[in-house]
Amino acid sequence: MNRLISLINSSLVVTLGLATVMVAVPISAAAQTSTTEAGFCKNTDSIGTKIDAQISASNAKLIDARTKRDQDMSTHRSKWIDTVTADRAKWDSQRSEQFSKLEVKAATDTEKTAIQTYETAIKSAVATRRSAHDANREVFFNGVDSLLSTSRQVIDGQVSALRTSVASSISTAKASCAAGTASASVRQVFVASIKSAREAFKTSRQSDTKIEAQIDTLNTSRIASNKTADQTFQNSADSARTVLKTAFGKDASKV
Repeated sequence: MNRLISLINSSLVVTLGLATVMVAVPISAAAQTSTTEAGFCKNTDSIGTKIDAQISASNAKLIDARTKRDQDMSTHRSKWIDTVTADRAKWDSQRSEQFSKLEVKAATDTEKTAIQTYETAIKSAVATRRSAHDANREVFFNGVDSLLSTSRQVIDGQVSALRTSVASSISTAKASCAAGTASASVRQVFVASIKSAREAFKTSRQSDTKIEAQIDTLNTSRIASNKTADQTFQNSADSARTVLKTAFGKDASKV
């Protein structure tokens, strides 16, 4: 379980880090291009293509990180469930052995009936607890998936906004060049516009709601719900044991 939480948080760091880096290289390329100010208008197409290619490359890394995260999460979730299933099978076997040992202690029909009633009560309590644990785990999984999906949509929207801003800056530069504006002036405005787009992107990234704490809250809720289910199970088991001992009367120590 802790491994899954660590995986989610580390994946978020990678994902958000890549998203933040996305504009660093393109902006630098635009601001420090070797193209002379006088020749800027002749190279607006190539500059725009270069910036878009760099954003695309960074975005590809972001998508790869998401894919790896999803695969790793799926693997760890499966391992988690497999471990739970194996543990339950082991506990079922142990419980069956305990029931068998208990059954040989019945000397009368009343005691036999009491033991059957006890076994039925315990099996029911176990099933109820397991269903609760399964439901709590599923709520946790769904909650995490929802948070990650929302985060992904937000980042995609921010990347889209960045691309729109870059495209607008290039379009404006081309229009200014076509209108006869001095190439040096067009370049100056273009660089400022691109830098503004970068800062807007960085600001939007920094203002995002951090979901790590929300994931921790989901896990805390899952644990608390499991503890409640465990206590309900224990209460049912204690009650069933009391009824069993009562049925055995003076021989209660046998069970």
